[in-house]
Amino acid sequence: MIRAAAPLVPARGVQRNRFEWNADGRAGRPFRNLGRPGAVIVLDIIGYLKSPTCWVVLLGCFTVTTFLTPMVMGLAHWLGGVEGGGYRKIHKSPTPLLGGLAVSIPFIAVALACLSGKTGMFQAATAGHVWDFVVITAGCVGITVLGAVDDVRGMRARYKLLGQILIGTLVASSGYAIQAVNIPLVGVVGFEGIVGLGTLLTIIWIVSITNAVNLIDGMDGLAAGVSLIAAASLAVLAGLNGSAFVVLLCVALVGSLLAFLRFNWHPARIFLGDTGSMFLGFALATLSLMGSYKAHGSVLMLAAVMALGIPIFETCISMVRRHAGGFSIFSADSRHTHHRLLRMGMSQRQAAAVLYAGGALCFAAAVLDAMLPKESPQSLIPSGIFLVTLMSIAVVAGYATTIAAKFGRRKETMRHLAFARYAAMTLVPGASHQTISRIMELVCSEFGLNFIAVECDGRRGQISSLDLPENHHICAHPRSIERFAVKASNGSRVEVVFQHSGERAAIERHTVAACLAQIFEGINVALMEEAGPKRWDEELLPGISLLTHRKEHAPAGRFEAFMTTSDAANVEVVGEMPHAEGTN
Repeated sequence: MIRAAAPLVPARGVQRNRFEWNADGRAGRPFRNLGRPGAVIVLDIIGYLKSPTCWVVLLGCFTVTTFLTPMVMGLAHWLGGVEGGGYRKIHKSPTPLLGGLAVSIPFIAVALACLSGKTGMFQAATAGHVWDFVVITAGCVGITVLGAVDDVRGMRARYKLLGQILIGTLVASSGYAIQAVNIPLVGVVGFEGIVGLGTLLTIIWIVSITNAVNLIDGMDGLAAGVSLIAAASLAVLAGLNGSAFVVLLCVALVGSLLAFLRFNWHPARIFLGDTGSMFLGFALATLSLMGSYKAHGSVLMLAAVMALGIPIFETCISMVRRHAGGFSIFSADSRHTHHRLLRMGMSQRQAAAVLYAGGALCFAAAVLDAMLPKESPQSLIPSGIFLVTLMSIAVVAGYATTIAAKFGRRKETMRHLAFARYAAMTLVPGASHQTISRIMELVCSEFGLNFIAVECDGRRGQISSLDLPENHHICAHPRSIERFAVKASNGSRVEVVFQHSGERAAIERHTVAACLAQIFEGINVALMEEAGPKRWDEELLPGISLLTHRKEHAPAGRFEAFMTTSDAANVEVVGEMPHAEGTN
């Protein structure tokens, strides 16, 4: 077994120039890095890079994830954990979920190995952290199981949130409650005297980051790549802070994510799913606290916030734009930054590369912030880099103009949403044909539509605003017909097809699509079957079938079905000549 090098793992009770080891093996007095030569700090980081244990963990996790991922793909198909696409989804073909299992299993295995003490040159650093490894192992197992259940069987958001809070409470009560924050020009500000505040902040931090990573998991390779950069950032920060065991766990995460990206890069063969996105969010949030542990608790470092800048930015900007538009801040939509970059004409790989670059700049800002003294004016440099990076992303994505425009239509949007809730409550099994017809006509009147029709996958039933085959005149411009898919109450696919009565601005079209999705998301299939099933070969309009997204059902030479890049929430536009609407 290789013994620890002196710069990596100081002996307990011996004060080093970076930190002091307490009797319990935790790093004690924080070090002010500006007091040390920069070359010495670099040498410490190089010491980790030369560590055989680090390389064994990195390559071991890479190899295990490489072999596990194909098996997880088969398991996902067997269990039914497959994402079939639909409203708010970029992809349209069925893709297995549960990819997070291939990332979490090697990570948990490394944590268990640390419990056994078989960590090579890191043995001295990990020996005093048995309880820490127990906490992060239990938390990762819990959050992974929670995500896997959601991927396979589905779970209501409130139950997922409750599970996240319970797991966050586990971490907070294990000794990692936040007891101070690190502020530029001020330094460390503690609040030990405020009972319960540290525990509350810890739970909020863990739950927020868990959901922030889940929020950016909407495009091939995005969440995995951004999390990889964040894990590398936290590894460097933990190395500067003397938390060698956190470095080891971050290296394990980096190795697994590097391997998983081979399968998750566009075109993705497997998705992280809630299993992976929730695991990554929890692991990153917890490691950021463990890597900043001081004598009496965790310090929420600004550097850790910067390292997780991209998911935090996406969460904050999503809440702002939803509130400005009149929607609930917790409502799901297809207006995230990656959606906007795609609508600008970027490919998925290009959009991912842009956000990777933003993550890399946040990485640089985080490392600089950790190295500079907080009381010095120089501490504003990393903050400037961080803010300019996020503002640049916001400008490129066009948030300034769209948020202002949505705010101007907020009252009208809220009225639309109120009607959507009323319509959704009315369209239930047992509703009379007259009631259904009246609601569908009111939908057309409220949203300015020529018609709307909804049909179950498999054509087991359909409801519409009028007798479509007898009204051929409404299809004078078939190119303006839009469509999207949602899930019924039993998980089956439901197709929504509609046509605006005139030209509409992009924001209006997006609002209409979002409201229609709220009406028909989770609709009961029994209602549609009662309303009257359609024959398999029957068409909605001449040459237009509700399920035209499947090429094999499309009449040859009559039209082309394709996905537009419009703001109308990933709707399909059917017509003779493909045309993509403008963005923003």
